[in-house]
Amino acid sequence: MQRATRETPFGLNRSGLHVEKNAPGAFDVLLVDDDSAGAAVGIVAGDVITSIDGLEAANFSWADFTALTARRAGTSMRLIVDHAGTRRDLTLILR
Repeated sequence: MQRATRETPFGLNRSGLHVEKNAPGAFDVLLVDDDSAGAAVGIVAGDVITSIDGLEAANFSWADFTALTARRAGTSMRLIVDHAGTRRDLTLILR
């Protein structure tokens, strides 16, 4: 089996989202870069990502999330985001 390699140790963050995994089933959004893909779909600090591309966040580590946000510009990510108690189904296009 051939392993994928990254250009940088943590990859290029094309989402503009800076997250931390504080609970097994969610990523807490700590910061959203201005004029980023995340900002474009309305994600803000304090939001919680509970699903990525149809899979529960529990299936992903922080390193997995980092790799997903380093994919080619134009790649879409479907996110379920809890925003102040409201569930939002968003499609983020990596930049």
